[in-house]
Amino acid sequence: MFWSTFGTLQIIASWADLKGISFFWQPVSGYAFGILTTLLSFFWFFATDSHVAPNPTARTGEQLVFSALGLLLAAAITFIISSIVKFRMTDDLAHYSDEHYNGISAFRKMTFFQAIKHQTRNKGRDN
Repeated sequence: MFWSTFGTLQIIASWADLKGISFFWQPVSGYAFGILTTLLSFFWFFATDSHVAPNPTARTGEQLVFSALGLLLAAAITFIISSIVKFRMTDDLAHYSDEHYNGISAFRKMTFFQAIKHQTRNKGRDN
């Protein structure tokens, strides 16, 4: 679940022009990495016998927990790596207004950690 989510997040970042969570400066590289990672994860999953359970209902809770952990870990690592790779994406966050870069659209111009910094800075101004 981790690798397929990891690759899918890069495909989505390239498609939606979310430069702040992409590892790459060019969308083509993001597509290539995402497609390759996702396809390799599916190949790895189906090439092994680990997906075949003798009693499928006995492991449902365990599978749910590990799938959720894989998804959360892939998102967290995506945010960390993209923030490290693109830490100089923008120098001045003060000129970004909240109405234009609220929610996921913030990732078009800033990384995850820059968005957190921007939000906490603006929260302090409101008080």
